[in-house]
Amino acid sequence: METRQVRISGALGDTITQDGISRLTIDLPGAAPESTEVDLAMSGNPTPYTAHFNTSTQGTSIDLGADWLRASKCQWIPADEGQGLRLTASFPRSLTRLSLRIRYHNPMALLAGGGATIGGPKGMAYVLAPNGGLLSPDGEIITLRPGEPTPELDRAAIYRLGAGQPLNYLDPKERA
Repeated sequence: METRQVRISGALGDTITQDGISRLTIDLPGAAPESTEVDLAMSGNPTPYTAHFNTSTQGTSIDLGADWLRASKCQWIPADEGQGLRLTASFPRSLTRLSLRIRYHNPMALLAGGGATIGGPKGMAYVLAPNGGLLSPDGEIITLRPGEPTPELDRAAIYRLGAGQPLNYLDPKERA
């Protein structure tokens, strides 16, 4: 994830500055367009344009999957960084928080001795925050435990990416 500072107008003519998530990259190790399937759900809190006295600058959670996928670009992961596919896109407005669920089906995982689906039946859930600071200057990624409630993600649409889908987001423009 990439973060940047965002300025929010205050009600009294002042300005509040905080970090926001501006871009997200998802690497899919070992992925090939013809054999990989990914289920993706994404919701987040866009940074508000204005802040009023005694109100939060957290923003309201909305489903972001369709917009992020429309803006995304699929590329091959460079050989010196591994192999597979990389999805990258910027958000139209920086986010104060991002919730993400990924369920990744890759036949290569089955050959390596694991299950064919990475993330289990519901997938892996994460919460990303642009906290900054000394311990996490680039933000914080929290992996949620299986069974932990994810109400925002449960309301978000699930997008299936991969072979056989009408819009194959997992098809890099350049070939390896």
